Amino acid sequence: MAENANRRRKRKRSLADGKTPWGSLLRKDEPERAALAELPRCVYFFGRDETEEVAEGEQPGGGLLLRFWRRLNLVSLGATLTFITFIFCLLLFCCRMWIPCDLSDISGYTDNGSSRDLAAALQAANGAEISFTEAEINRYLRDTCLPRQTGILSIFADTHGIALRIHDGYAELIVDRTVGANLHQTTSVYFTFSVVNVQGRPKLQVSYEGGPRLLGKIPCGGRIGKVRIPKRFMETMQPALDTLLNCYRTVTATMQEHVYLPRFVKGTAGQESRVFLVPASLSQQHNKVP
Repeated sequence: MAENANRRRKRKRSLADGKTPWGSLLRKDEPERAALAELPRCVYFFGRDETEEVAEGEQPGGGLLLRFWRRLNLVSLGATLTFITFIFCLLLFCCRMWIPCDLSDISGYTDNGSSRDLAAALQAANGAEISFTEAEINRYLRDTCLPRQTGILSIFADTHGIALRIHDGYAELIVDRTVGANLHQTTSVYFTFSVVNVQGRPKLQVSYEGGPRLLGKIPCGGRIGKVRIPKRFMETMQPALDTLLNCYRTVTATMQEHVYLPRFVKGTAGQESRVFLVPASLSQQHNKVP
């Protein structure tokens, strides 16, 4: 047995064993080198790889543009252009959200004029029709409302002020924030009021929409920066709006008691923008501004 073991050790190594450092893993009846499968090349913009050999006797015909068109992969090119367009639109959308809307045309927001006690004036009206200008409302908000940013945004942002812009038929409540040292960002909500009958009694109803519809069908609820946002998204700001209304409980209670329907009229030809608070019993009789 010892001689047989020595003979096996002294057996001459095969050619395959000499070429591989760990010996041959192939059986004697298999070829010494396995054929490597050629992996397909990935072609993106052109249908043919430059490393491919031209078939014998094949001569590319036509001019440079014709040869470029033959090698062009339209599907891959279209997908790439679609992706680039999507990324560009996304970046443009984000940039416009951080561009604040112009507040210089809002009366009473930046001036130093004296404010009027709107809550006392509304109570003194005792259910009669009364109106307030845009400047009076913004001065009143300036002197009575001290907004404060809460939540995770309070780490780098703070509320600078609140303004009301009057449009024809609806109002726009704007929250002006400062981010960092002096970067402003605005978020606005549109308001439209109506009177509905609940169990035979009139009730004031507010809807977060106004202005032209998005794509002609979707109600617009406001803006973030310069981007108009659908109504459904702005309804998520209901808790913040409820907090603001709690600061003016006297005003809201008086409006609900007499069912005042606000009518917003934008000023033209030197006239100031104004909101008319009309009782529900008289709201149907007013078809134009007095």
